Amino acid sequence: MRQRIGMLAAIGATWMAGCGAPQARAFTVGEKLALIGLEVSAGAEECVPAEDRARVLPCRVIPGSPARVVPENRAGYAITGVNRSPAASRDQILRALEECSGGRTLYLTLRRNQEPGSPEWYEAEVPLRVP
Repeated sequence: MRQRIGMLAAIGATWMAGCGAPQARAFTVGEKLALIGLEVSAGAEECVPAEDRARVLPCRVIPGSPARVVPENRAGYAITGVNRSPAASRDQILRALEECSGGRTLYLTLRRNQEPGSPEWYEAEVPLRVP
């Protein structure tokens, strides 16, 4: 009986330490972006000025997505910043997306058309909260 109580106490201590707690599901970058109705635009780099290609991540609205946070646009968008700061590189954007988890909020800056003041220019700061 004493051995059984000791074993139950050890299991309880392990559970309380978090080892028995359900683990959060790991989302891919694509799944995280889909939470806000976006997907990476493969092959869209040619639409981005050459001097900006290494600093942005082209994306587009998933057609018909109820989660979309920006209007659909045929030309798509570029993620240009994370957490309210301009991104130094595309890798910084991808790293921030990969590391965001567990109920934290990541703020993405989305831009359409690189020329402020043009009629097609649009910029929005979008919160992405990963469950």
